[in-house]
Amino acid sequence: MIRRNILLLLWPLLLGTTAAQGQRLRVDVGLNGGVSQLWHNIDFKSTPMNDLYEFVKIAFDKRGIPFTWEDFEDTYQLNPYIFQPRYGLSAHVLYGNLPLFLNVEALSSTSSYQKMSYGATLGFRYALRDADSLYTFSFMGGYKFVLDQGFGDETLVRSLGKEAREEALNFFRDKPVSLGRNRGSLATLRFEAARALDEAQTVNVGFHLYGEWDLTGRNNRLAGGRMNSFGGHVFARFMLFGKREKWRPAPMAAPQPATTRKI
Repeated sequence: MIRRNILLLLWPLLLGTTAAQGQRLRVDVGLNGGVSQLWHNIDFKSTPMNDLYEFVKIAFDKRGIPFTWEDFEDTYQLNPYIFQPRYGLSAHVLYGNLPLFLNVEALSSTSSYQKMSYGATLGFRYALRDADSLYTFSFMGGYKFVLDQGFGDETLVRSLGKEAREEALNFFRDKPVSLGRNRGSLATLRFEAARALDEAQTVNVGFHLYGEWDLTGRNNRLAGGRMNSFGGHVFARFMLFGKREKWRPAPMAAPQPATTRKI
């Protein structure tokens, strides 16, 4: 599995090597850092979290104190979302002036900064940029395939309030929990703003905002878990192959007045 993920990240770079002579294919690699909010909308009562509730409830039953599932959700601050810092690497591939892009990434999971998430996005790109401007603004949308190794017990644990997470992690430590399929098919939209740091525009810094909506069937996951997420990253991106393509032609020079020849 690890080899497959490495190949997934490296194949655009290998492809770029063969096409570099034509200078049409551009491959950039980048460092990313930011935050995301995963809206998993899991029905906790249909997960092993219900076993934890039954275990805690024993102490209340012995004292004759009512302790409902709603009390459990309130006490342990169960949330249908996870706010998570993220970091990692990405490779961005463009070809000439075609409005297409490919992005592959290895980032920390939306459920845990200790686990990895691998993704590949293919879609359409519309860029706003003057011919000689150092700034680029892009709108991108497409299909994304993701393999999130943190989607599972980490998703459950990090949905708890901060004080309860460590105790819950001990509860799941001996027997990791699966929420079913940790792969997903997503529809994604992204807005990106970048500034070049050199005249050749081989180094760019900027940020992007994104939204991802899970297209995977609910039957593939326990308790209806979803991979919907929203977030933003800052990045530094370095060109490996290719060159900057002008998405808009340079402005035409003003016509010069005609001259008459003296005879």
